[in-house]
Amino acid sequence: MYFLTNWNHLHAFLAKDQEAGTPCHDYQKNNPDVWYLSMIEVDPPFHNQGIGTQFLSYLEDYVRQHGGKTMVLFTNNRENLSFYTKRGYEVFHEYEITHNGQTMGNWSLKKLL
Repeated sequence: MYFLTNWNHLHAFLAKDQEAGTPCHDYQKNNPDVWYLSMIEVDPPFHNQGIGTQFLSYLEDYVRQHGGKTMVLFTNNRENLSFYTKRGYEVFHEYEITHNGQTMGNWSLKKLL
């Protein structure tokens, strides 16, 4: 990734990612047995085939088996927000974030396992 992209864009993206994830990290620090899901992604041609749901279920089972009681994550995409809320995640923090001059929503979600 470092060799294929503009360094300024990459660092700006990482800064945005860190800012957007702050509510999840803060929640994780203040609550026991919370696991943070950084990212899952399914290639668009394979959307709506249950792959994301199966992978998320696998991750939740893994977290439970290893003592986790809650998973937290964030998204900047309304479609992803819908995906997670349909699977039992609830928004616990919402605000707008600006990246490269573009303002977008940012939702932090949690699910009790």
